[in-house]
Amino acid sequence: MIVSPDEDTISAISTPIGIGAMGIVRVSGPRALAIGARVLGKNLSKLEAKKAFYGFVRNPETGNLIDEVVFLIYHAPNSYTGEDMLEIFTHGGLVAPREVLGVLLRNGARLAERGEFARRGFLNNKMDLVKAQGIIDVVDARSQKALFTSVYRLKGEASETVVSLKKKLEHILISLEATVDFPEEVDEEEKVVTDLYRVAKEMETLLKGMETSRRLRQGLKVVIIGKTNVGKSSLYNALLQEERAIVTPFPGTTRDVLESQLEYEGYPVLIYDTAGIRTSSDEIETISISRTRQAVKGADLVLLVIDGSIPLEEEDEEFFYDLKEKGGLVILNKIDLPEKIDRKIILSYGFPLMETSALKGWGIENILKKVVEMAFLSNIDLMLTDREANYLEEVLKHIRGAVENLNTLDIVGHHLREGVSQLRKILGEEPILNLTEEIFKNFCVGK
Repeated sequence: MIVSPDEDTISAISTPIGIGAMGIVRVSGPRALAIGARVLGKNLSKLEAKKAFYGFVRNPETGNLIDEVVFLIYHAPNSYTGEDMLEIFTHGGLVAPREVLGVLLRNGARLAERGEFARRGFLNNKMDLVKAQGIIDVVDARSQKALFTSVYRLKGEASETVVSLKKKLEHILISLEATVDFPEEVDEEEKVVTDLYRVAKEMETLLKGMETSRRLRQGLKVVIIGKTNVGKSSLYNALLQEERAIVTPFPGTTRDVLESQLEYEGYPVLIYDTAGIRTSSDEIETISISRTRQAVKGADLVLLVIDGSIPLEEEDEEFFYDLKEKGGLVILNKIDLPEKIDRKIILSYGFPLMETSALKGWGIENILKKVVEMAFLSNIDLMLTDREANYLEEVLKHIRGAVENLNTLDIVGHHLREGVSQLRKILGEEPILNLTEEIFKNFCVGK
């Protein structure tokens, strides 16, 4: 259980443990500067805030020198946590940050729990939950686009979007109450409906980006499928621009699902190479085919690879069922060889057809471009979490409930107040049992 920020002083290493140029050790709480003064041998309360100082960390009990450091101090409330804070920049590696942390803990600090620095910032009104989620998103960003969208949260613009929606609902509620109090002077019903539809449209636009949000966070899952020896592994290697999968002329070479991530135009794409599906008595190959089926179930898009140098077979056509269910592209491979396939049959299924010679690297850029165009349809500014999307869905339900009951103003008022409450929960303005602890447990220890 994370304690109240007024109760004690916490400390943690804020940089990854390992070999590097420097480490950062944070201290926050009412005794941060006093503890820092003990181990640095300086009166920190008299030093200028947010200015770098040079010094040495020593063990106050023995006088032993621990590390040569640079440090910064922050006075409450002008810090990340809203409390007095100290940041000590140590040498990197495994030992120096650990030893500096150790001496701080022995002199009155407590080891911080996961996300405790950010949680204290939230409790001290330095950030709302939307901005806090932005910190997690920046740390976890898997691509340039995910990073840029996460920074949008950190700037506070995402919070402003939610706050704006909340204010609009509150304004509608005030107008409605004026209708109740002064029915002979105010005719607001038509305006209320117009305003509610406008707010609902804004929320629907945000929710349309939910699938894009998930793909930016987790990566777009693209599964390569097809019968044996059509060039799936060659395409996999060509997309990644490295030899990840073994390629041979023998059927059944790929025995497991291979996964790799690439970034294309700032978007994260997870590519899966799978075993060719065919009838086989080989137990290992049968297991591989089963794993292929599982990979297809979890796919966002599939790439159906067909060998253009041989006529289309019934075995090829069976894969169009997977393509219909998941969506994706037909990849006509081996176009460097004489073409023997009937394209009209492929086109009759109605799926986009792309050409490539995976072996020679032809057409790879076009395939990646088409995949991103199909998968990331909306250019979103607010990367929603499941939690936020659920609350927005609830707000939409209450808006619709208000519109359906315009003749009963008490019911309309109830729906609007509930809608405002859901938006307040997104921002963290209303207490939700265990929610904040669950969110901040997703942070690393030093955040």
